[in-house]
Order: sequence, then C-alpha cells, then structure tokens
Amino acid sequence: MSRATLLLVVSSLVACAAQPMAPRPATLDGYMIVPPADAGHLDPAGVTHVMRGLYFLENGHPAAAIPHFRVALLYDASSGYLHQKLAEAWVSEGRLDRARGVLEQGLSRSPTDPYLTTMAGELARRNKRFSEAVALLEYGLDEQHTVLVAGSGLADALAWQKKTAEAEGRVVDLMNANPAREDLAAQLGGVLEDHGRLGTALATYQRARAQKPSSRDAAFGEMRVLELMGRPAEAAASLARLFAYEPDDVALYVQVARLYRRAGSPSAEAYRAEALRLAGSDLAALGIVASGDIAEGDVAAGLALVEEMRRIAAADMGGPPPIQLTAFLAEAHRERGEPTKCLAELQAVADSPDVARTRAGCLADAGRVADALTVLARAVTGPASPRELALDAARVLALEPDEAVARRKLEAFLKIRGFGPYERSLATATLAQHLGHEAEAMALIGALHAVDATNSDLRMRHADALARNGRIEEAVTILRAMVEEQPEDPTRLNALGFTLADAATSLDEAEVHLRHAYRLGSEESFIVDSLGWLAYQKKSYELAERLLVRASRASPNDPEILLHLGETYRARGKREEALACFVKALNAHPARPMKARLEQLVQATRVSS
Repeated sequence: MSRATLLLVVSSLVACAAQPMAPRPATLDGYMIVPPADAGHLDPAGVTHVMRGLYFLENGHPAAAIPHFRVALLYDASSGYLHQKLAEAWVSEGRLDRARGVLEQGLSRSPTDPYLTTMAGELARRNKRFSEAVALLEYGLDEQHTVLVAGSGLADALAWQKKTAEAEGRVVDLMNANPAREDLAAQLGGVLEDHGRLGTALATYQRARAQKPSSRDAAFGEMRVLELMGRPAEAAASLARLFAYEPDDVALYVQVARLYRRAGSPSAEAYRAEALRLAGSDLAALGIVASGDIAEGDVAAGLALVEEMRRIAAADMGGPPPIQLTAFLAEAHRERGEPTKCLAELQAVADSPDVARTRAGCLADAGRVADALTVLARAVTGPASPRELALDAARVLALEPDEAVARRKLEAFLKIRGFGPYERSLATATLAQHLGHEAEAMALIGALHAVDATNSDLRMRHADALARNGRIEEAVTILRAMVEEQPEDPTRLNALGFTLADAATSLDEAEVHLRHAYRLGSEESFIVDSLGWLAYQKKSYELAERLLVRASRASPNDPEILLHLGETYRARGKREEALACFVKALNAHPARPMKARLEQLVQATRVSS
C-alpha cells in the first residue's frame, strides 16, 4: 500500500458527491490578533497596516504581510509585537537571516520582551546554539502566551546539551507552575520522547491526561511511548479511554484494533467490527478500516473491504465502480509483488490516463519493459506531472538488461515527448543511480541544484546523492539547514536522521531527529523503518525487529525495508527469516548497488546455515 491512506483515495469521490457550496467571502473574523497592551501607541495608519499584515500572515501569504509590518514599524519603531510579527513572516518565507535581523533590532529596544526573546530563543535552538537559546527562552516562561514554546524549547535545548536531569527538573517545575496547561504538559512530554526519556515522557503524558482526560495529544503520546516500550496491549487500552469523549470516531477504533492486533489480542476483531458498524456505507470511513487492515498485514481483509466499497460506490452512482478504487486495488497488488494480479485488475480501464503510471509499473515488474514505456508515452497528456513521468520512465528502463539500450531508450523517450532540461537531467540522474553510477547521478543533480538552490525537492535529492557518494558531512549540512527552516516537517527530520544513522555517525543526534519524526508520523512506514534501522545500528535488536516488522507489513515489497529487516534477523541469529527477507528483496527489483549487496548477503547467510 502506498504511504497515502485509502482515505485520501476516496476523499475525491466523497467530495464529488457533495452539493457545491457558494464561495465564502473573505473576512477578518478569526484572524484578529490584538497587540498586547504594552505594544505602544499606534495611530490609525499604523493600525491599518498591522491588520493587513495579520490578515495575510494568518492566511498563508507571508510575502504580502512583510511590507505592511515594515510600514507599521515606521509608525512605532519600539513595538516588540511588530518586530515579532515581521520576524514570523520572514521565518514563514524561509528567510531566517532576515528574521534574526529583525529580532536583534527589536531586542535592542526591548531586551526582555517575552515575545521577542521566545522567538529569538527558538531560532537559536533550531540553529543548535543551545546555551544562547536557554538564556533567551527563560524570559518567556512567565507569560502564558509564550510559555508553551519557551518551556518546551528550554527543555529541548537543555537535553541537547546532555543536561538531562536539569531538563527533566525544569519539566516538573513548569508543570507545577502551570497546573491547568495540559497542552504544555503534552508538549513537554514530546520533548522527553524525542530525547529517548521514555519513562519520564510517559509520566508527563499521563499527567497531561489527568489534567484534561479528553486530550488527544496526550493520549496519542502515551500510546506511542507504551508501544515503543513493547507494551502494545497497554497502549491500546490507554488509547481506548478516549472513547468516553469521541465515541463515534472510526479512525480511533481502527487504531485501537491495530494495537491489539500487534499484541496478538482477540480484542482486535471486536474493535474492528465496531469501526465497520460505525462506518456503515460511508466510503471515507470504510477506507480508514481497509487501510488499517492492509497496513497491519491483513491484506485479504483489506482488499475484500475495498471490493465492497466498489460495489457501494457503483450502486450509488448507477454505473461502473470508481476508477480511483480500481487503481488502489491494482497498486496494492503491485506493492505486494503481484504484477499479474495488478494488470488483471486494470484490464477494464487499461486505456485510462488515471491508471497509466500504475499500469506501467506493473508491466515493468512483469518484465514487459517496452510495453511499460509505451504506456508512459501515452500518459504524457494525462494528469501526471512531467517530472513524475520522466522519473517513472527512468525507473522502468533501469530494468532493461542492457545498460546502453536503457540509456538510449530514455534519451529518445525524453526527447520525442518534449520534456524540458530539468526533467531530462533528473531522469538521467535517476537511471544512473539505479544502474550504480552514483558519481554521475551526483554531478547531474548537483548541477540542477546549483541553478535552483531553493527547490526543496532538489535540495533533498542533492543531499541524498552526496550521502551515496560518501560525502556525509556535506549532505548533513544541507539537511540540517532544511530542518532548521521547517523543524516540524517529518520528511526532513527523517532524511537527516536516516542519513546520520545509515552512516553510523552521530547516532545520538540521529535518534533525536528520528524520534521527533516518529512522533509526527508514527504510522508512516518509511519513518518506522528509519527508527528501526537506527535501533539496529545501536544494537537494540529486539526494538529494531519490532519496528521493522511493522514497516514491512505496511510496505511488504520495499527492498530497503526488507534488507534492514533481514540484517536484524541475522543479528538475532534468525537465519531462515533473514534469508527469506534477502531473497524477497532481490525479487523486488532493487537498484544495482543494493542488488549486489543482497546477493552477497544471500550467499553469506546460506553458508552460515
């Protein structure tokens, strides 16, 4: 199953069935953030610019907000509040240098302003200037509007400095000083979870729930920690207490069922049955149940439920089943290494551009590379982006036995179909990478990155290419900067953490980033895999196995996850299980460097048996 859940697949169907709504006029209601009383005098012209700046900032247009805040500062250059909002806008634009400059100006006038010091401390923490961050964040602890960011940032900065006891002590002090702030307790629990202090994190989440039993953040935090501690049944029972406040939440029933299934408890079926009862014939709700089944390895039940969804949708629409559900079934077969079933599923809609990429992938997996390329050529006029199609063509042609033929066919495909220089270079780099020519791929991606250094996709690819060529420090420098810009992006956190873990360097730093990514996306198989591989590198093999088994159930034909799980089985002396993983990974069409490594592992495992 793809990382996106089936809920996303069917959401478009639900949206289409809904009646169109009249457009809602833009309004400032809900977007007014009143400056604090000590913000200073503003004349009407300044107020106008403040309001406009706030409106644009809160509606996701920071570039439009910046000139208004700058003009407002002309009317009141001493306002800490305005310096804070202008700095926020620059942060949203990814210009941390400009944000720091604005904050320095503000702090020169108001050096103890809790808003300015909290934001400056947060930026210092992101930049790993932890001592400076601690000093600044102290000023925000006594202000109710800043204590959430200041308190959690302070605890995090202390933990990064290995002042664990002090960090835990400040967590207790902050909770005692703010007994009604369950949001603060939950946030502090997250900091402790990120730093691997699971016992204290559990107690903190439990305290947050005692303060507010209906808190989802605290409940899911408690659940995550209990599961990481190897107690999935307790995690399920803990999460189930939320039903007192959310009795009709299908997703919640599914999550509890999944936890009980991991614990091997018969209670799993009872919770799944209740989820189905609540879902009724609602496609989105049924999609949540089906996705949960498939992610936990019960593929037969999940696919049977999708078939039922197709029947329901076809009956409601009075026609053939929706193509989105057909595509989902086909993709599910493909990701389980069943290209023949995938193609059979797509037989009735083979000419639809909506399924072209899935069909091409299935044809390539079945050894029909030429047919796959033909399908992609026809899909150029379909809904897929040029970049997606160019990369698909490169991955398909990587299965061509003759490298020279693969290169020639890719060049012809890209030229005849009119792809631009960007897509052509990226596709050529992808093919080179799959063929094992890492230096060539790095040079191509590096050239693209030099032209457009702000493109986040290119930055990530460039870092990956550098790491593959052993240039770990350069890769890490790029990824650290990306995390500094967006510290709550689980994909960036995962990329940085995995790069460090895979290179077996700075494992303590890798752990914080990966635990943070896991906290933000604990059901994403690529994040679960990364945390499992980190555990392997730290020789925590039991935890590694639990996590990697989970990841492999959700993505059962991913060669990298299978490789990691096989290595873990091998470390635990489970040679037969390891061999099965390595063989399955070999059959999943890995890139040539991984294929060579897998062949060596298969031979070594067979000899040792």
